[in-house]
Amino acid sequence: MASSADVGDDTSAPKPQDVLCACQNATIGDLQRVVWSNPGVDFEQVLERTQMGNRCTACLLDLEHYFVEFSAARPKNAHIPATAEKPIALKLPLKQRFYRVIDNLMPLMPVRLEDVLPVIVGPDIEQWVIVANQSLLYEDEFKAPSMQVVADVFDGEGRPLGQLDRTLASGETLRTNLTDMLAPEGLTIGSVTIKRRALTPGYRGTTRPQMEIVTSRASCAVHGQAVGPRKSGDIVLSGNGDSDQRFLALVSRDSKPARIELRYPLPLHAAPDHGDATEALVIPPYGARLIRLKPVAAATLDESEGLLRLSWVGTGVYTSHLVLANHALDRFSVDHV
Repeated sequence: MASSADVGDDTSAPKPQDVLCACQNATIGDLQRVVWSNPGVDFEQVLERTQMGNRCTACLLDLEHYFVEFSAARPKNAHIPATAEKPIALKLPLKQRFYRVIDNLMPLMPVRLEDVLPVIVGPDIEQWVIVANQSLLYEDEFKAPSMQVVADVFDGEGRPLGQLDRTLASGETLRTNLTDMLAPEGLTIGSVTIKRRALTPGYRGTTRPQMEIVTSRASCAVHGQAVGPRKSGDIVLSGNGDSDQRFLALVSRDSKPARIELRYPLPLHAAPDHGDATEALVIPPYGARLIRLKPVAAATLDESEGLLRLSWVGTGVYTSHLVLANHALDRFSVDHV
């Protein structure tokens, strides 16, 4: 029987096995089976009798969308009696049922979460780190547990500058200024590793760390990410860089130096290691580098329709961020690349 969730060869489209309600571990295919096997069931009955959408409620809009879609596409020759007021059991695949048995038998263990962020400071430029242990829509036994938060700060050469160790109860927020640790005289980069560990079993809410760059005129923020081995990356920018300042922030988290080559401007369709390196970098263990990208002649961008492509190739365990600033360095923008 063809599924209304089947979409041919489009790999980006939703699939029956995609999780729809994470709290119940229910998939798009599960909802389709419920709707097609219970003629006349309405949306509220589906929610009540399957318990989908009843805990964190984040999936309610998607549930309603697929409920309407599957109700309209239900085969007319499916003569299956409705189940009245009985609960509707989700028919999990054998593999999922097996994993649930194992999960119920195994003791709960805390998982350590780790994020790495650059620390970019300078005269009248502050950087704050924010960790909020909020429960979102979870409550009672499902609320976020207390979290141990440990932040280790390093300078650009990888030397440790200090550590912050704090326990965040459910509903608490940590916001701390890292600027003074680096004592900047000019635009300076360091880094911070933030480790989080739940102290009791519970439902993780909004603990992913954020960094915030604050100046006298503006602020910007971005969330942290885990770090892992990398070999290359690239990004395409508009313009030649005359109207603003552009930086690539690289943070190493390895006991060995990271060796990276930058190339720009690079043809849009060329390999990342095309041609000679514009700049070669060695980032010390646990160190960081803030590389200002030099403006390029506008004529070199004509063949790329005014687009500037930057690539980096190298080995190591590191993160990368693109940092944009005006020439006065009082307005910033930062994002992962």
